[in-house]
Amino acid sequence: MRRSLHIAFLGLGLFIQNAQSQTVVIEGTIHVDKDWTESSSAVVRAEDGSTGVASRVIFESTSASNVTMNSGSYFYNLEVNKTAGSSPNNYLTHLSDITVNNNLVLTAGILNLNSKSMVLENSAASAITFAAGTGILAETGPATVAPGGGTPSSGYGYVKWKTKSATGNYIVPFIKSAGNDVRLRYQITNAGDASGQINFSTYGTPSNNRPWAAGVTQLNAGATDGSSSVANRYYIIEQGTYGTKPKGYLTFKYLTAELDPTINESRLAAQRFNTASHAWGDWLYSHTADVSQKTVTIFVSNPLDYYDSWVLADNGNPLPIELIEFEARANGDHVDLSWITASEINSDYFLVEKTQDGENFSEVTKVDAANFSNNTLNYSAIDPNPFEGLSYYRLKEVDNDGQFEYSELRPVQFSKGAVDQGIEIFPNPNQGDMFNLELKGFEKEKPVLVVVQDIAGRTFYSKITYVESEHSIKLISSDDNLAKGVYLVVASTDNRVYSKKMIVD
Repeated sequence: MRRSLHIAFLGLGLFIQNAQSQTVVIEGTIHVDKDWTESSSAVVRAEDGSTGVASRVIFESTSASNVTMNSGSYFYNLEVNKTAGSSPNNYLTHLSDITVNNNLVLTAGILNLNSKSMVLENSAASAITFAAGTGILAETGPATVAPGGGTPSSGYGYVKWKTKSATGNYIVPFIKSAGNDVRLRYQITNAGDASGQINFSTYGTPSNNRPWAAGVTQLNAGATDGSSSVANRYYIIEQGTYGTKPKGYLTFKYLTAELDPTINESRLAAQRFNTASHAWGDWLYSHTADVSQKTVTIFVSNPLDYYDSWVLADNGNPLPIELIEFEARANGDHVDLSWITASEINSDYFLVEKTQDGENFSEVTKVDAANFSNNTLNYSAIDPNPFEGLSYYRLKEVDNDGQFEYSELRPVQFSKGAVDQGIEIFPNPNQGDMFNLELKGFEKEKPVLVVVQDIAGRTFYSKITYVESEHSIKLISSDDNLAKGVYLVVASTDNRVYSKKMIVD
């Protein structure tokens, strides 16, 4: 049978050893001037007990203190009041994970997570209070973080805040060292669901931004290393426990000393790594840096924008997107061209080029890019005059500053004799309200999906029709008139895809 020991006292601390299967319940205030050590299977609950007296454990004095707790133990209110805490020898250091059920109070000194976790059960934004000069040290040291990523046991600790369905201004007062403030703030304006927990962390790096944070696989600006345009720090914000994620403002505090000389501080903006596409391609429209406050703030409203690892980059030389896909495919009397971007930063236009010998290229078409985009975009174009036989296509991505990159080559085998299949549009040009579509070479009684898109890939019409004869003609009528411009009409079955350019004037 479990026994409980209730303690309410002022003293030096608590040391529990060989207290098998006991529960120690603490009510009142305990002043600890050294270590808190639990080396047995006992559970210590410093809690708001049956007497209604809220417990508080205060770590104080000018010497170093360590905390070791068993699983199941917790503090109710934990306070750090170490007046000489600016010295690493005087930190309150975790030697195990700890749990705080109510409030963490930083009156003086520094709480060193030491690659461990502090779980905060109180969902209120007021659960952490801190005075100037205090803070939480999350980084044990970049040399101890695994080169391919990191976990709490290999270089940085977490504050795991059970924010649940609450809203408010959540501040985690991270520091690099005494007086070097790198706090994270999440002002939640729209609550998530009650299962939510946010894990916060941050750590500084050398100038090459190594080692990478967990999940990050590259730090490239095109084909080169982009670390010279990125502040030497990662910010970790994990929200995987949420079903419905919250919305709000993220604010990143940075240190001028962690900026490479090539960075324009006033242009700092937030980027985060998309682990689905393995790219720094998801640019969010953050304001540029508030240089006076040393902060960058961004509003996160789309659940698709939530990934764990963040950096601050010079938006004059940001970490750009990687092209997700580029395809070229023969289709009747022309070649269909299509490509997809995850998002775009500083992009000006795309050039599609073709070659037969791999050395001499000619331009097929030019398509304007989105400049800045936070969404996946689909582009399409056609080559109405393909080379006979085997040729190769490539995509040239050109930025506003004139820098460019090429995609890989895509081979296409084309025969001008194969023009008796495909689609024809008439009238073309038309007024955008209705047109006739002739389907040639499609199997009778087979469903055909007809889609009308603009050159940016936006769909304005999508409907399944059926082929009734060898040269079936369908009247296509849209609910709303299409605006003036160039469109692509695509007709597809399970084994054929044909497209044709249409002009609305």
